Amino acid sequence: MKSKSLIVRFCLLSCAVFTGPVFALDVQPPKGLEVKSTKVKELAVAEFWIACSSACVLPKDAKRSGVYQDLVLSGRVEERSVHRVAGAGVVGPAVVFREYHDALQKAGLEYVNAGGGESGPHVFRHKVPGQPVRWVVVKDNFEGYHSLFLIEEKSRASTVSVTELATSIKADGWATLYIEFDTNRSELKSDGQAAVVEIVKLLRQDPGLRLSIDGHTDNVGDAPANRKLALARAQAVLGAVVAQGIDTKRLSAKGFGPDVPIADNRREDGRARNRRVELTRLP
Repeated sequence: MKSKSLIVRFCLLSCAVFTGPVFALDVQPPKGLEVKSTKVKELAVAEFWIACSSACVLPKDAKRSGVYQDLVLSGRVEERSVHRVAGAGVVGPAVVFREYHDALQKAGLEYVNAGGGESGPHVFRHKVPGQPVRWVVVKDNFEGYHSLFLIEEKSRASTVSVTELATSIKADGWATLYIEFDTNRSELKSDGQAAVVEIVKLLRQDPGLRLSIDGHTDNVGDAPANRKLALARAQAVLGAVVAQGIDTKRLSAKGFGPDVPIADNRREDGRARNRRVELTRLP
């Protein structure tokens, strides 16, 4: 008999006129399975190697000749590790997939990569005009365990909140900022100044925190010139933070240029993710 315990709740709440609607998503696993651990990153990138057959709703990656392709999602990423409850009967991957599939489709999500095996990744998408796109991904769906990803797309904005910065640095030891600079220039623009405000807040609320401000670029152009440019941009951020009253002894600046990519430089979206400033916690 099909389990009735898979609960999917989508809450659409009306907020102030200026803030727009808020979308809250919670997905509970089927009976006999429970969430053992949860990791949340407010601004992160999640990459999945998915089967995308002729029934796939997503556009195929032109650089992939086979069935499989990369799916790269960025924003708020919540990863849940789901395991069998002690003493419970075995729940097979076919049942798990069917439960998620039926409940999520009933809640308004579309199954976008039909054609994958039982183990997944199984990708579901929720699109509403005027709202961020939401995703649910069921990955490594084997007998007794699987991973569940709840993702809300966010732009790689330079202005992230001090809470988001603090959360990332506490969890990972670093946080990523996407500060827009003019080509081959290191002067801070208005959005970069807004990011500086949040960095200053972060340092003021934690007087013992020391940070390395690290500049990164894509691989387009001359590597030594990119390293020099990355350093100049990191120094521009450092100087703006110090100008707000933060002790320069708490900061350092480094320019890595193209040497530490986090995405594929062969694709434009990958190059965009590689052009970044990272705040790394110093001992």
